[in-house]
Amino acid sequence: MIPRGERTLFTSVVAALAAVALFCGERMASAQVSQGGTPPSFALLKSEPVPTLEVPPLDTRPFLAEDEGAMPGTPARFGVEIPVEVHPYRCGVWSTLPDGDRLWRVRLCSPKAYSINLLFHGFWLPPGAELFVYNDDRSMVLGAFTARNNKRDGLFAIHPVKGDAITLEYREPAAGAHGVLFVSRLVHAYRDLFATEKEGEKSGSGSCNINVNCPLGDNYQDVKRSVARIVMGGGMCSGVLINNTALDEQQFFLTAYHCYAGSVSPSFWVFLFNYEASDCSGTTGPTTNTVQGATHKASAPSADACLVRINEKIPSSYQVFYSGWDWSGSEPTSTVGIHHPQGDIKKICYDADPPTAEAFGGVNCWHIGMWDQGVTEPGSSGSPLLDPNKRIVGQLYGGYSSCTFLYDDYYGRLAESWGQGLSAHLDPLGTGATVLDGVEGGQVLPDLVGISISGPTKVKMKDTAKLMVDIGLLSYFYSYTFEIRLSKDEEITSDDKLVISLASSVDGPRWINVTVPKMKKGKYYWGLIVSPVSGETATENNTIVGNKVKVKK
Repeated sequence: MIPRGERTLFTSVVAALAAVALFCGERMASAQVSQGGTPPSFALLKSEPVPTLEVPPLDTRPFLAEDEGAMPGTPARFGVEIPVEVHPYRCGVWSTLPDGDRLWRVRLCSPKAYSINLLFHGFWLPPGAELFVYNDDRSMVLGAFTARNNKRDGLFAIHPVKGDAITLEYREPAAGAHGVLFVSRLVHAYRDLFATEKEGEKSGSGSCNINVNCPLGDNYQDVKRSVARIVMGGGMCSGVLINNTALDEQQFFLTAYHCYAGSVSPSFWVFLFNYEASDCSGTTGPTTNTVQGATHKASAPSADACLVRINEKIPSSYQVFYSGWDWSGSEPTSTVGIHHPQGDIKKICYDADPPTAEAFGGVNCWHIGMWDQGVTEPGSSGSPLLDPNKRIVGQLYGGYSSCTFLYDDYYGRLAESWGQGLSAHLDPLGTGATVLDGVEGGQVLPDLVGISISGPTKVKMKDTAKLMVDIGLLSYFYSYTFEIRLSKDEEITSDDKLVISLASSVDGPRWINVTVPKMKKGKYYWGLIVSPVSGETATENNTIVGNKVKVKK
């Protein structure tokens, strides 16, 4: 296999990219967490032609050559990130739907790409707005992405969509705020991430790799659900959801430091869970169980470890597992790896012998001398090494194994990374525990808390008022909605005068500017109502009353 190592683009490759940037100002040739639904244009008998913005043909030979010479510890690369400038107010076509809502569409084409994925450096959708992304034959439709996908940093990404052309379709309510959509990178896939889904084609990974649902994986049917593939712009790695001593399902995710250092910001990462064949011989798997975006929490370069927290709440339908860990440094009697080689469906490998603690490439590692069953490949980087108790003892740094060479893989040791920042998150209670077992996800009940609201004591109707709102999201990051209302008494209800309704996915205090509505003048209270999320049972603290305010004409 090609060794894994940190990537630095060759100067010639950077120069090649400079020639293919796409800007909307020029006229060119003509399952991810979402709310579902159908693009509005699919129901229209007639609609405006959709302009196509086409990237000039890309010479992929320099990238393939660079991949062949990659150094140990390199995340697998499948695509090239091409700079673009695409947004609704500079390109594409706007039209009006029968209900009065506005519709914007644009088609993006990168000739001979196996798939296309996009990075947004500006993403904010107002309540009621919807974004869909689909390919020409409509075999893949992503969306609807809504205000629930908004992030604190305004960044977003979509999972790769099959084919060399995709259409963005954005529906915006006739009344209300305008959204922000700015596509800054188009990823042209020169390797086919969907090859295993084409009938009769060989799997993307080596033939000696073993499906996780083969007999070798029988004892790991829980732990396998913690492992996910990560798409990072044009690169990909593997990683694992990891438990913590608070048992609060904080969505911490462990991967390799070189995956973090050699890719785009975690804000753009897309995590794909349950990408596996249903049996031992299958070559396909579902690509719909995705979540998007993460926040960096800790790095340990000397152990090639990186810990992030996934931003979007993982749907309960994914049935994820949070794997346990052992950072004691004790030598396991045998080890198992679960991973996505070449970005392929989930595989498993096994070494019946104890690993040895060794240094490799400046990283303190567990050395796998020889795999007895299966191997790892590029794309497996960051995947967990498990002891016989199914606890994580490290994550894949790199090595040389392949179907023709079963030897010498290296995993960064959890015993090394523990003291470099991981312990603060994985043992937040300060228990000092050296081992922790895994747990099923979805066991912690969600709880949203309206902490406080405060605003000016005197306002005029139709004027702008600046309020401070504080909302707590306990145990998870959630997408939720909240309302600011004006009440005549200290009991805030949904019958009180609505000032504004907003969608959010962040916690903590924030300033909000609102327009005071037309209403009866008099004395009121500022009020905050946080809408319960699915599964929330303790809703008595979702409503909070603020200070008095005198409303004048």
